[in-house]
Amino acid sequence: MTTGFKLRKGRFMLPLLSVCMIITITSLMIQLPEAAGTEMVAPSIDTEVERLVAEGDIPSYHVCVVSENANNWVRGFGQETDPDTVFLIGSMQKMFVAVSILQLFEDGDIDLDADINDYLPFDIQHPSYPDAAITIRMLLSHRSGIDSTLCPEFCYDWQGVYYPDYGSGYHPSMIGITLGDYLEECLSPGGQYYSSNNWEFEPGTRYGYANSGFKILMYLLETVSNQTMEEYMQENIFAPLRLNNTGFHASDFEGHQALPHARSNGSNVELPIWNGKYMMRSTVSDMGHLLIALMNEGEFDGQSLLEPETVEMMLVNTYSNGTTFDRSPKPRQT
Repeated sequence: MTTGFKLRKGRFMLPLLSVCMIITITSLMIQLPEAAGTEMVAPSIDTEVERLVAEGDIPSYHVCVVSENANNWVRGFGQETDPDTVFLIGSMQKMFVAVSILQLFEDGDIDLDADINDYLPFDIQHPSYPDAAITIRMLLSHRSGIDSTLCPEFCYDWQGVYYPDYGSGYHPSMIGITLGDYLEECLSPGGQYYSSNNWEFEPGTRYGYANSGFKILMYLLETVSNQTMEEYMQENIFAPLRLNNTGFHASDFEGHQALPHARSNGSNVELPIWNGKYMMRSTVSDMGHLLIALMNEGEFDGQSLLEPETVEMMLVNTYSNGTTFDRSPKPRQT
């Protein structure tokens, strides 16, 4: 039987203002009288969000409330209200990368505690700690020691569209090169941009949020799976979770993309809709499906994205900031 996506060992294997997108798990639910199992968001929430969007001068803001294993309430506020509006999701893309890496782990293709250089065609090395291994687990938990943002970040993928007017560190020589070449130039000894400034601390010794670490994970995903990130995620995440409005290419979503904005001198500045091989975009409804899977031990509509024990491992706090992720049901307000 052809399903459109592969079975994975008996299962299916988580500074730009932009227009805002949020997925909300909320206790602000009320039970409708004489309608068992039917829920809704209190009408006052709609009014309150509209007020906050207006007062905050937010171009567009979408909310998805997940309850009872479904997207029970989806609303758009501001300029673009269509529920199929696609947003650039920024760092929420890290959830998809993490899920993909953990799927490779479940399939036995990688060891989370192995040196990443075991899987790469070049060596990534801390200049001050050349013998310290950087593991996949360190990258996933932001404990690799790599600086959060490498100097020419995004030039390789964003075609330099916002430089030099927006941002700094414009490097024309990096535009259009591959992700692997970009990482090698920045993090491998002998690379054109290899520098101690690309590192913050000894690998594994503490927490330091790093966009750069997830770029390595993206490249590792492609190297190990022998697929592009888009191909892998379409087969192993997008299709099983029915993420019909999630992808990477701007051309796939013409006519229903939210316009990105930056905040400058107290005003919103409209930016181009950037394209790129590694720039994910999605809707709040699609993101709600991912949230449902992670809230339900990796299961979504009868399909298994990850094993329950792997989801639990994802939720282990590696940085003590006083917050935890609580999936237990909350009492409803009446």
